[in-house]
This record gives sequence, structure tokens and C-alpha cells, in this order.
Amino acid sequence: MAKKDAKPRLISWVLLLQEFDFVVKDRKGTKNQVADHLSRLEEEAMLKLGDRVEINDAFLDEHVLSASHDLIPWFADFANCLASDLVPPGLSFHQWKMFMHDVKKFFWDEPYMYRSCTYGIIRHCVPEVEMLSILEACHALPVGGLHSGIRTAHKILQCRYYCPTIHQDAQYFAKSCDRCQRKRGISKRQELPMNLILMIELFDVWGIDFIGPFLSSYEMKYILVEVDYVSKFVETIVLPNNEGKNVTTFLKKNIFSRFGTPRAIISDGGSHFCNKLFR
Repeated sequence: MAKKDAKPRLISWVLLLQEFDFVVKDRKGTKNQVADHLSRLEEEAMLKLGDRVEINDAFLDEHVLSASHDLIPWFADFANCLASDLVPPGLSFHQWKMFMHDVKKFFWDEPYMYRSCTYGIIRHCVPEVEMLSILEACHALPVGGLHSGIRTAHKILQCRYYCPTIHQDAQYFAKSCDRCQRKRGISKRQELPMNLILMIELFDVWGIDFIGPFLSSYEMKYILVEVDYVSKFVETIVLPNNEGKNVTTFLKKNIFSRFGTPRAIISDGGSHFCNKLFR
């Protein structure tokens, strides 16, 4: 209550507690056995007995052999209701109504349970422990074919097995399959686009570009490079600047007169290549 620099959340609690009359009684940590009762009790026992108390880790057989929640099949509540008319406790009216509606689709035939699906198809209900072996048989074995998750789920349904998460389990199993990841075929997403290929011959297409500027050497700062796309033949010349007039002079003397007029010249679109003189 006397704290001055309080955050808004603490202030809201202070305002709420001001409506009540109460007395705060502080208890020492050594006397408070509720907050940390295990260590406190052990410490007090050591002080009384003067020796270390060994923890008794012995359990009864029924505790050790009891089934955990992960091993209980998903249809345990339906099986109990069909076999012994036992409804799961703690259900609301809406949950109880939904449970009674769903239990009509199942029937118990000792020691198995079946579900009546669409078109009158009866499927065997499979617990989660057995679902992994069924997925492996319908996907990874030679009769499976290493198909996708949707097709694997359809194969399991064709074998008259049922599980509420059969599609999700099949998708996850197919994505995590090591053989599928190593031998997976190329899909349309991974194929290269089908573009038209330009059939060219020697010295039909040239690529041209400037390199520089460099440090001046005999007043030369730039290197003009032209490469043939087919033969990778290179023609170079050093120039004092990168003007378009020098480019056209180089093309007339070194390219056109020796190799003929090309079908295309590819450049980076600079002003020294895209001008009236170059066209």
C-alpha cells in the first residue's frame, strides 16, 4: 500500500484491496511448510534425526503396471458406453448430447469395436498404437507404392480401417518418410519453364560492355569488351572515354568488317549503347 512507484496493474490491485479490512501476518520461510514443503520437511527431519533421510522410491505393483493416458485408445469412452453403459463423467448437457449422437455409429463385438460409415461400410476402429504399423504397411511396403498422404489414407480406408485422424496421420507420415524424400519425383513446380530457344550461329549475337574507369595509363581509362555468345570469342580495345562514337568506330573496324553484321548486340542499355548513332 505504501509503494509509490507502482505499475498500473499493481495500482488496480491496491484500489481493489482498499475496500476490505485485513491484517497481513508475515511468516518466516523456515516455519512456512506450504510453499516448499518437500525441502522444509526433509531439512527438519535431518535436524531431528541427525542423519540423512533416504527417499523411499518403492511403488506398488498396481501403480507401476497402470496404463498411462497415452496408451488409452481414442474409442475407450465409446467402448465403455457400449459394453457397460458407462458415460464419461463431467460432461455438460451439450457434450453429453453430442456423445450420445456419436456413440450410435459404433458397435462393440468383443474384443473389437467397429464403426458404421457412409454407404453402410463397416470399418474396424484402430487405436493409435496400431496405426503406425498400418501406415507403414500401406505406404512404405512394396504393396504401398510410396504414394502421397491422400492416396495412402484412401488405401487405409479401402482396407476397412478407421481412425478420426487418419488423413492428418497419413499426410505427416508421407512427409516424414525418408525414402520419399530421397526418391521423390520432380513435380511441375520444379520444372523449368518451356521458353523458346533462339537458334544462332557463330558471330550472330554479341555481348558488349565497358569495364572501368581505371587509373589513367597513357590517357586510357576504359576497356571495351565484346564477346560472341556461341564461341566465346573476345574482342577488346582500350579507350580514353566511354562515348558512343568510340563504340561505333570499334564495331565498324573490328566486328562488322571481319565477322559481318550480327543479328543482335546485347548490352546493359547504357546511353553510350542506346543512341541515334548506334542505331
